[in-house]
Amino acid sequence: MPSEFHRRLPCNWDSRPGEKPEWWWNMLDCRFDVAGTPQPLFLAIRNDSLNAYAEGQSIFKISFGKDGEPSAKIHHKYVCKGAEGVKYLTLRGDKINGKTYEGSAMLDKWVANARCYREGEKKGIAQILAKNGCVIDVEMGLPASRVGDHTDEHGAPRMDIVALEKDGDTLKIVFYEMKLFSNSSLRARSHIPEVLAQLKRYETWINNDDRKEQIVSAYRNACKILIKLNGIRYRKAGKDVHRFIEQAAAKTAMEIDPKPRLIIFEFDYDPKRQCGAWTGQEEDLRQGGICGIRLIMQPRPEDITLPETTEEAYAAASRDHASQIGLELKHRRIESSDLSDPGDQEGANFTRS
Repeated sequence: MPSEFHRRLPCNWDSRPGEKPEWWWNMLDCRFDVAGTPQPLFLAIRNDSLNAYAEGQSIFKISFGKDGEPSAKIHHKYVCKGAEGVKYLTLRGDKINGKTYEGSAMLDKWVANARCYREGEKKGIAQILAKNGCVIDVEMGLPASRVGDHTDEHGAPRMDIVALEKDGDTLKIVFYEMKLFSNSSLRARSHIPEVLAQLKRYETWINNDDRKEQIVSAYRNACKILIKLNGIRYRKAGKDVHRFIEQAAAKTAMEIDPKPRLIIFEFDYDPKRQCGAWTGQEEDLRQGGICGIRLIMQPRPEDITLPETTEEAYAAASRDHASQIGLELKHRRIESSDLSDPGDQEGANFTRS
């Protein structure tokens, strides 16, 4: 049977707060600098667990015991800088693999070590998170919808950003894929750029009738949990979540946006080389037919403001503007055209660049 898509935590995850270990509170209180602004770890709800991210790096995968006690898995390279191989350590109570947890300074060191591994796209995601409170998830893993579906060597396919926007009286769940301008999947001389096939596979997945209902239910529940986490995190100085998160938790009508969107960034560091490499490629993307998907191009991710309304998204999609490298780049809705769907083949691999 295909795996269902969930965003939830065990019902007792927030019980017995007075008995939660020190590292739990340190994790909630942790801040790191993004573009000159202190940011908390981004908390992403999973299926009965919680991931805490710093600049795209998942520092912790947190699970909860029967009594609500949290425990966390952390990659050993974050604990011991320079460590090699794949090994996860367990943080439970005041011990990490039998050694004593030494307080917030230790956790801050783990976060600093993890940030050393950040890549361009993940760093860009963190800068968007810092500016856009309507983001409700990152690295949205897509469980297989059919027997025979496969993951690639990177694991399950994942969409980079999930956010909320308003369409009249309805909330829309919107999906974004992030690409560096230098990413080779944006370019192809003799065939459809791989990014188009990648986005089409995502589109096929989210538009499955069963998945639509699961996604809406999962993210409504995630918003309820995010509100609770926010209240715990800012227990000393209140801070509201984005109004769309509150509305989603309050059962405002919700639906998915059926067309994933593409964000391309970081393309001003070598203008001559970049312009030459990009000649004709933007046109290929537009004519390749992202089937109604909106394309956002912005040199610096810290300057990206996600649309808060569908009307705003379409307005931005129709505006032309000149980029800093002298190209006429588009915040525009790409015209529909024929695009074969490699995902229609039974057992086709999902690809993540």
